[in-house]
Amino acid sequence: MGKYDTYAVYSGYTMPPDKFIEFVESLPLKVKWKRRDGDRLAMCVSNYLSWRRRLTREEMLMTPVARFHYKPKDPGVNRPLIECVEGIFMSVRGVRYRSPQQLERTEENRRLWEENDMDRAKLERFIQLVQKKGGSLDTTGSQFGAIKSILIDVSNTALLMFFGIFAEIVP
Repeated sequence: MGKYDTYAVYSGYTMPPDKFIEFVESLPLKVKWKRRDGDRLAMCVSNYLSWRRRLTREEMLMTPVARFHYKPKDPGVNRPLIECVEGIFMSVRGVRYRSPQQLERTEENRRLWEENDMDRAKLERFIQLVQKKGGSLDTTGSQFGAIKSILIDVSNTALLMFFGIFAEIVP
C-alpha cells in the first residue's frame, strides 16, 4: 500500500458556516443533538448526518457528506469549530489522490477544480430533496473547489451510503 492510498481528492461545494447552520436548522429533525460546549457548527454537522441516515437509500445517495474545510495551517485546538474552518465542504465527486500536485490549480487539474453541468445537476437535485423534506438550502456564498480527504471504499455499500458519495471514485 502506497503512502497516498488512503486519500482521495473530492470536488464539491464549500458552504459558509453560517449558511450551513441556517440550512440544518431548517430541516425537520426528529431529534436535535445538543453539545455541552455549545459549539453550534459541530452540533449542526451531527444533526445533518443524523438527518441523512434517516433518508431512504435512494435519497441518501443524493445527499453529500459534510466535511470540515479547515483554514490552512490552523491547528484548531481548544477553540470553537467555527473559528477553525472556512466552511463545510459538500462533495459531489472524487478521484484517487496520487500526488500533492493534484491540489494545485493548474490546467492539468482543471476538471477537479471547475464546476460542470453534472455538478450543478446534483446540487439542484439535492436542493429539491431538501425542499421536499421541508427544509431550505441557500447556496449563496458557496464556492466550488476541491479538497484532499480520507478515501471512501466504494466497494463497501454501507460506507458508500453513510458517506453519500453520489459519483464514482475513479481508480
